[in-house]
Amino acid sequence: MERTVYSTVEDLISPDALALIQGSDVQDVGCEPFNSVDGLSGGKLWWVEAGGVVSRRYVLKRFGWDTDWVMRVTEDRQARAIVSWRTGLLDRLPDDISHEVVGCAQDGSGWAMLLHDASEAMIPPGDDIITAEDNERLADAMASLHATFWEQPQAADGKRGFCTLRQRYSAFAPRTVGLEASGPDPIPPVAVEGWRLFPGLVDQDVADVVARLLDEPAPLCDALLRYPQTVVHGDFKLGNLGIHADDRRVVLLDWAFVGAAPPAVDLAWYLAVNCARLPVSKEATIDSYRQSLAGRLGDRFDERWWRPQLELALLGGFLQLGWPKAWGAARSESEDVRERERAELAWWSERVREGAKRL
Repeated sequence: MERTVYSTVEDLISPDALALIQGSDVQDVGCEPFNSVDGLSGGKLWWVEAGGVVSRRYVLKRFGWDTDWVMRVTEDRQARAIVSWRTGLLDRLPDDISHEVVGCAQDGSGWAMLLHDASEAMIPPGDDIITAEDNERLADAMASLHATFWEQPQAADGKRGFCTLRQRYSAFAPRTVGLEASGPDPIPPVAVEGWRLFPGLVDQDVADVVARLLDEPAPLCDALLRYPQTVVHGDFKLGNLGIHADDRRVVLLDWAFVGAAPPAVDLAWYLAVNCARLPVSKEATIDSYRQSLAGRLGDRFDERWWRPQLELALLGGFLQLGWPKAWGAARSESEDVRERERAELAWWSERVREGAKRL
């Protein structure tokens, strides 16, 4: 079912629109900007207070090609997050995942999304290790998403504006992210520096594989297409995740990387981007996810596709996030962090070797 996208932000957050959204009269609306430590792409965030007999708070995110470097490096000219809402993809999520989006609008040349305020459910920012229970719950929700869209890649087809494998694995390549390095955003120059440092921190064979695929990811993309496809969120970082206390539904925000891919593409990103906060080993997290996915797929699960797509996806995860590990190993002011990131480089280097055999 196609959903209506409002023509302006003013229409989206008008008392009439908010009354329809929440099912109660809205007498006044207030807006106030705020910043989030996890908002690194360039979008602007606002609190929206809907006043009335029942007062509720929402989050308004405003973003566009001119301000959002992630949109540019992933060639996202149609705003995938908006496409996900408009086409009804988000309506098809399993019941144990909550996207929190209640409306979308055009915003001049950009876009805006209105979401329920789920701040109380979100994983707190910082460096604290999450609980083993929460880690298992997040892995299970990931498996739930993938099982729901199992072998339905058309639901997030790149021709409709969703993220392709090539866009996914080219986004953080030096020649792509380097185009953003002189801008105001802090991440691109760090990525460029991390990749510059990378060859001196890993073995030559690993550096060669990574360099070839960063320059041309087609061999990896073609190899991944040999295996079952589903819809992947693409950015299972803790800053986008939460767990509602009452029913343990998982909050899953920021659908800017959503697309079709084998399931382990999400898992690889989760392991790479959240490595410092995981309560158990990567192997244990992989096993937790695998058990959940196998339980949901039943006889559709098969080791003959599971292992090769996992090894290829882990190789891809390092293409996406090898740079912060190199940067941390060489540039962090903390010896503990440098040691941790050196261990990360060693672990992921082995995954590169395994994945390269599948190309």
